[in-house]
Amino acid sequence: MSEIVKRVAERISDELKLHKQGLDWEDPDGPIQRAAREAIKAMREPTQAMHQAGEKAWMNRNLRDPNSNPLDDCYRAMISEALKEVEERPASALANPSET
Repeated sequence: MSEIVKRVAERISDELKLHKQGLDWEDPDGPIQRAAREAIKAMREPTQAMHQAGEKAWMNRNLRDPNSNPLDDCYRAMISEALKEVEERPASALANPSET
């Protein structure tokens, strides 16, 4: 199992309290890992906003810092951009997504 699939599966299980239902997030053929892989696949193609955030991070990279990792910075910027829309929604919209 890849480390990222493991992280996503564990977060899905924790968020949905699936362990209380007896579902094992570590089962590579189980529904939680399948959901994790599908979630990661959905992020494969960046949106325009994610692309712009990655490009901005790349343009602002610190070439003088030997500890800087511009690819990590771009990746984090793109994922943060993908999450921004959800994080900016009011809590009531998150509780009732069909009403938005």
